[in-house]
Parts: sequence; C-alpha cells; structure tokens
Amino acid sequence: MAPNRSYLRSESLEGERKSIDIPRSLVDGVRRGDERAFEEMLIISYDSLYRFAKSVLRSEEDAKDAVQEVLINVWRLGDRWNPSGSAISYLLASVRNQALKSRRARDRFADFYSEADPTQENVPLGGDIDSQKNQLDDLIEDEAEQLEALRVEHVVNNLRERYRTVYILRYREGLSIAEVASVLETSYKAAEHLIHRATSQVIKALKKDP
Repeated sequence: MAPNRSYLRSESLEGERKSIDIPRSLVDGVRRGDERAFEEMLIISYDSLYRFAKSVLRSEEDAKDAVQEVLINVWRLGDRWNPSGSAISYLLASVRNQALKSRRARDRFADFYSEADPTQENVPLGGDIDSQKNQLDDLIEDEAEQLEALRVEHVVNNLRERYRTVYILRYREGLSIAEVASVLETSYKAAEHLIHRATSQVIKALKKDP
C-alpha cells in the first residue's frame, strides 16, 4: 500500500537548518517497501527538499508538486532505488531535475497564456483597533533584524540561478561541498569554485549601501 500522500502535501515547517543525514537503515527499509521507514525519511528530508524546490520554482504549490513527484517515484522504484552515496544528495538532485522540468513546462504553458495574472495573497489585519495595534507591534518587532534578513534574501534571490542554487544548498541546507557537487552532478573543484563565487557576490552586494 502506498504511503499517505497528504503528508507529502503538508506545509514546510521552519526549524533549525543544518546538514541532514538519512541513515542507510531507512534507505534499506524504503527499498523493502516499509511505510514506516518511508515516512521517517520524509520527516527528516521534506523541509530541505521543499525549500530547495521552492528556490528553483518560486512557487509553493509547484514546489510541493515537484517534491511529491520525486518521493512517489522513489516509493515506486522499491528495491531499484539504491543511492550509492548520500541519500539526501540523491533526493536533492532528483528534486532539482524535476523542478527544472516543471519550470520548462510552466514556461511553455505561459507562452500561450501570457496575459494571465499571478495570484497574489493578501492577508488583511482584522479585529478592533487595539487588536490591530498588537498585530502591528508584532510585525515590527526586531525590525532591524527582519530588514537585514529581507535584504539578504533579496540579494540571494537575484543571484544567477547556478550561484543561487549552490548558496542555498551550502548555507541554508548545510550540505558539504562534496554533497553540493553530487547534487549538481559536477566535480568537487567546480562546486567549490561556484560556492566561492556565490559567496563573494553576496558579500559584495551586502557591503553596498542599502
């Protein structure tokens, strides 16, 4: 029986972002069709896969779809799924390929419907005046830190795609240089160079006057 797909559509939960590891015992369990092992692997890896897909696709729904497609494919492969190296690197590489494929399809579709307006979410403040004031107070708490975080986010989002990808994998998902190289299917030296270039560009942009 296939695992519950609703879990694959759950929201990504923000937490401590550090390098994650999928034990070989879980990989072997997934290969045997063990649903508990599969769900435990999802608990470990889903947030990282979702954030990475979203960084490529810039869309929450498309990111969820890409991750779901990869994870369902892994389940269907059964014992044919046998990553030789890091399982998380394999999954991130698969998500990257699926995200790029989805983006190409989306761009082709957009060519036919170029007049379509993007959906924008509006979250109005509700309640009485006191309630609204409390909400505003919450929003501006630690404003300096939030503005700086937004500034970094803006800089990273405006990097060339390859630099943005390596920056996110290295500094947000905590992958080693070797794991970044595995995800990008490139050499260690090439990944190291890309990380250095991406980091240099972020630092240079942040040193400029805001």
